[in-house]
Amino acid sequence: MLKELSKEKTSKVEQKQMENFLKSNILQKSIDQRKDYFVFYDGPATANPMALKRYII
Repeated sequence: MLKELSKEKTSKVEQKQMENFLKSNILQKSIDQRKDYFVFYDGPATANPMALKRYII
């Protein structure tokens, strides 16, 4: 059975989520798990086609 959604205003729910995120130190935990590498996401693969030679030179 699905849990009923909160009747609170969206801004209140977002604030609670942000407080939990900061309190739990989730960002630092995520960084610590990936100390050996990092990834930059730059939109969907179709948004950035391969660079043409004229742009590299």
